[in-house]
Amino acid sequence: MKVVAVIQARMGSTRLPGKVLMPILGQALLELLVCRVARVKLIDQIVVATSLERQDDKIAELVSGLDDVVLFRGSEQDVLSRFVGAARDVDADVIMRITADNPFFDWALADRAIETFINGDFDYLSTPDYPHGIGMEVFSGKALFRADQDTADPYDREHVTAYFYHNPQLFSLGEMKCTENLSHVRLTVDTPEDMARAKGLFNRFGVDVTYREIIDAES
Repeated sequence: MKVVAVIQARMGSTRLPGKVLMPILGQALLELLVCRVARVKLIDQIVVATSLERQDDKIAELVSGLDDVVLFRGSEQDVLSRFVGAARDVDADVIMRITADNPFFDWALADRAIETFINGDFDYLSTPDYPHGIGMEVFSGKALFRADQDTADPYDREHVTAYFYHNPQLFSLGEMKCTENLSHVRLTVDTPEDMARAKGLFNRFGVDVTYREIIDAES
């Protein structure tokens, strides 16, 4: 069983264009994220999935210089088809979906999520109640390919996993909930203010900071 992390990344953010290549501790946000994902023990391959748009050539250039990371380029708007292409390109059996604006990705939580997914025999697993920017999704390649075949809805195709929770009768859905509701905590990068906060936290705690360290320090 091949477990693949697919990081979706693009330059065309409306609120903070180019955020995935903005520097944090001397490296691009995307590179910092890839380093954190590489610490997940149960992941066999990392793929960065970006678009075919010219503005995303810069992402391709960065990824080409990263060891053991596969680049896949596909549709900018049809992100579901982009994930399908990436999964087929590397023969993925299980996919962990990660968005490139979440530099505080937690590798220990990711291992727990993958283990829970596999042991629970799920088609799709979500991680609710974690801080915004920490939650992740795990799903089977089989379920991904079915969604691709079944739906033409633009919302489903843009948001990749929407078809799963819109059609719970078709899939075995699981949850790995946080022990407390931390969904009010924001640890993503979507605005200039988010970026300033992220830089401040990494400067304060270092590149290996975990979300739990941040929560405990700020509580």
